[in-house]
Amino acid sequence: MTEAIDQDLIHGKIGCRRLTAADRQVMLDFLLHHFLPREPICKVMEKLYPGKVAEVLKDRYSQICAWNNASLIAYNKQTGENVGIIFGSLRSVADKKVTTPNNELALVLRLFDALNKDLPSYVGDGQYLRVAWSTVKDTYCRQRIMTKIRKRLELVAKELKCSYITSESSSIYTQKITKNLGYSLKNEIKFVDHVDPVTGTRIMKDVEPPHYCIRLMIKQID
Repeated sequence: MTEAIDQDLIHGKIGCRRLTAADRQVMLDFLLHHFLPREPICKVMEKLYPGKVAEVLKDRYSQICAWNNASLIAYNKQTGENVGIIFGSLRSVADKKVTTPNNELALVLRLFDALNKDLPSYVGDGQYLRVAWSTVKDTYCRQRIMTKIRKRLELVAKELKCSYITSESSSIYTQKITKNLGYSLKNEIKFVDHVDPVTGTRIMKDVEPPHYCIRLMIKQID
């Protein structure tokens, strides 16, 4: 039987559905209360500039949520509780490059620019699906929900006619999942080695172990 996007991730227990514009508050809850407090880079920036990361990402992803059709939510089938999310966005190398803002978060954007400097050579000029962020609630960890929902995202990519899925991750746990799902490592920046080209600072040197690098990983979708 052909797998469907809305098929159970764990039979009879954990369901899966598309994120819609009506899920804006659900998305923000995952972003602000489950993703940001655990994501290694966000934790560093939050210590340096309290509240800034949440403020910027809240606005950005609220806008994307209104038209995005490339994200999935995992939910408890017995209680209806939303337990995990993978937030994707459709991208193209031809998209207009966003000007790096002159604020504290520019440090992070320049890190991502360095990570993605050779992206066109990996994904070509067609449309691709970028995993912006993903998380599972603490109480639902160790059930392989993130592995399953990330695998399910491949069906979304196929439906949207994307040839590649890209993933930028700073968590060693996410890096392990993507590797096991067949993603190829294309670039890696170790936090201890990264020097911001504008300020000359090593702002990411204080990322908490066991996390030690950010990786660009890509999977070609057949």
